[in-house]
Amino acid sequence: DPSRLKHPEVTLYPFFNPISHKGSIPFPENALSLKSNRMEVYAAETSKPNKPLAEEVNKLLQKEGMVFPVREVWGKTTSMKPFDWGYFIQDDSGQLFNLNRADNIVHLSLVPLPREIGRVVYIQVSENRHKQFYGYAISDKSKVYLISYPDYRFIPLEMNGFNYQTMSFQLLSDPLYYVMRYNDGERYSAVRFSKNYAKIDSV
Repeated sequence: DPSRLKHPEVTLYPFFNPISHKGSIPFPENALSLKSNRMEVYAAETSKPNKPLAEEVNKLLQKEGMVFPVREVWGKTTSMKPFDWGYFIQDDSGQLFNLNRADNIVHLSLVPLPREIGRVVYIQVSENRHKQFYGYAISDKSKVYLISYPDYRFIPLEMNGFNYQTMSFQLLSDPLYYVMRYNDGERYSAVRFSKNYAKIDSV
C-alpha cells in the first residue's frame, strides 16, 4: 500500500542473530539505530549502547563505502519467520546494501543495482522457505523487479498503468505462475507471468 512509503517515526530496528543449531530465531538482544553519520547499536533490555557491536557494524559500512545519512531501510522486524534476510539499506548516494547478523557475525553485501533501474523507492522482503528471492523492489519509475537469491539479480516484471504512489500492489506465486495485482480503488488490474518471467496475459 502507498502508506508503506512513509518513514517510521522511530528509526530503531531489531538486530536479529539467528543461531545455526537452533530451530527458531531468538528474540533480538540488540537494536540498530540510525544516526546522521553512523549506526548505533543498543542492548534491547537495558537501552545501553553496545559499543563493540556498533564498532563491528560501522567498520563494515565504512569498508563497503556506505554514504550517510541512510535514506531507507527495508526488512521484516519480526522473529516469527523461518530465517532472516536482514535489512536492505539505501544510502545517501542511492547505493543498496544487505546487512544481517547470524551466529554472532555481522555480514554486509553491496547489492549491484543496474543503472537503468533508477532509484529504488520500496523493497518488500520475503523470507520464504523456497529461498528463490529476497523479495521484490519497486523503482521511482513504478517498475517492479524480483530480487533473486543468492546473486541479487533484478528481474523485471512489466506491467502497464501501475503507479506506486497511488496504487496498492500484491505479488502472488503458485506452482505454475506469478500474478501481479494492483488497483487504486477504482481500477483493478492483474498480470500473469510464467515461472520464466514471461508475460502470459492480463486483465
